[in-house]
Amino acid sequence: LPLPNLNYTSRQLFWISAASQWCSVERPESMKLHITMDVHSPERFRVNGPMSNVEEFSRDFECPSGSKMNNENRCRVW
Repeated sequence: LPLPNLNYTSRQLFWISAASQWCSVERPESMKLHITMDVHSPERFRVNGPMSNVEEFSRDFECPSGSKMNNENRCRVW
């Protein structure tokens, strides 16, 4: 059953929950420092990159084929 006042399916809420741990806002100066000093990728890329390669994500959000979050040349390991 959907949660009251939220127009998301349970599958969509799964993805939103998974992405929420990386939610952040950085000023351009901070982002520049992050990129040059930290070995880890910025938060936004830790979400958008992997999820754009997951077929289930694209299906659950009905992303159009070829869109930013439904990459036609997605990376597949298995």
